[in-house]
Amino acid sequence: MAAAAKALEQELEIDEDSPWGHIKCPVCLDLYASDPKILPCAHLICERCLIDWVTANSLPATCPVCRYNITDETICQLPSTMSPEEIAKALPTDTTIIAMVECVQVFDGPHLCFKCGADANSFCLDCSVKYCKKCRRKHSKVTTRKASKAAARLAGGTESASAPRVPSEPKAASTADSDNEEAASPLSNVPYIPPKKHTIELLAELTPQRVAEEKREKCAHHPGLNFRDYFCNDHNTGACLLCINAKHASCKIITMDEAAENSRKVLREQADRLKKEEEFLRQEEEFVRVKEKEAAAMAETTRSEIDHAMDMIQFRLRDEQAKLKRELAEANNLPGQERLHHQAELVQAALHRYEEYNRDHVAAINERAEAMAGGRQGQPQQPAQMQSEAASMRSIVDEVTSDLERAFLGGPASSEPPQDLEQQASEAEASARGAVGGSAPSANTRK
Repeated sequence: MAAAAKALEQELEIDEDSPWGHIKCPVCLDLYASDPKILPCAHLICERCLIDWVTANSLPATCPVCRYNITDETICQLPSTMSPEEIAKALPTDTTIIAMVECVQVFDGPHLCFKCGADANSFCLDCSVKYCKKCRRKHSKVTTRKASKAAARLAGGTESASAPRVPSEPKAASTADSDNEEAASPLSNVPYIPPKKHTIELLAELTPQRVAEEKREKCAHHPGLNFRDYFCNDHNTGACLLCINAKHASCKIITMDEAAENSRKVLREQADRLKKEEEFLRQEEEFVRVKEKEAAAMAETTRSEIDHAMDMIQFRLRDEQAKLKRELAEANNLPGQERLHHQAELVQAALHRYEEYNRDHVAAINERAEAMAGGRQGQPQQPAQMQSEAASMRSIVDEVTSDLERAFLGGPASSEPPQDLEQQASEAEASARGAVGGSAPSANTRK
């Protein structure tokens, strides 16, 4: 125990390089004797020194360390017209520093019994006081319920019906009992928690971490009472019995264990929902990955089909060109007007076959492009890559159609145009129109 106290004393000599140095007030240079207040600049100062500092200096109040404006309305909404006491009350309290100060005070002597003043060898974590061996045996019989009742009577001033009460152990109530039941106390909304004995540990075995951990569970406004036993659902905060009586009398109060279980239930539900969403996203990702592969395969197939269609159309054009040449040559042997009508019919038949053949191929290619860009109803929209591939296919189809039309109807084409077929078709149509109109064919037509 002496070694632990000595180590703490050595650490307290170091101000900036040790975390223990931060439990000294920068004004009085002593352990925080009153609540350490957190200033807007994040510096700490004990409440007593803060009041004295603000009183001694002109407003607006400033930090004694960095001279930052404490009442800056953009930081903590404290108007400069507040009194020093009001400013100190409005600023938040650093409960961690309070726990550290009490931890130091536990290990830093003198170690005297709280009851009789004899040498102490143990420490009550619930009461934060030291006891000798004899008084420890007596105090070990004290339960949290007895301490709560004592604190409630102390806060109420008397044991009258108006004094704050603690929740009673639930009993089976009869109809007659309920008729004679006294008016509900301010703590009638508080669930019953079975009492437990105080936690007492030997000073030789006590650690600073254990003291600080226990201190964090105590109420900052009512020392000795645990604010982690009860939970206010309306204000979403823990509270001791006296805090409930003073501030949460009409609120819905549950035990901290119930609140923890409710929070775990909510977290489990959220975790299950997130797992379902994660699984859904994973399936969507897999679906998109499969569709991308299908789109790539479809694009490759469509390119092959377009190349094949180009070859077939060009072959069909050459075949039609040769066939039309033969038929036109045979038609030259016919008499004048009959020859002209027959040539016109041959040209019209060739154009019809070309349009029908071209329409079938273009429709098939367009259908494939639409399949790449869309997808069946109810499925997610396909990726941009698939739509780009479909647009590329449509562009190729348009180029093929344009080339074929130019090749057959007289414009420049990407492949060798059938010049003879165009010229003979044009001459035949002109001759047919001349014959129908009664005019004689031109010299070029008779050649």
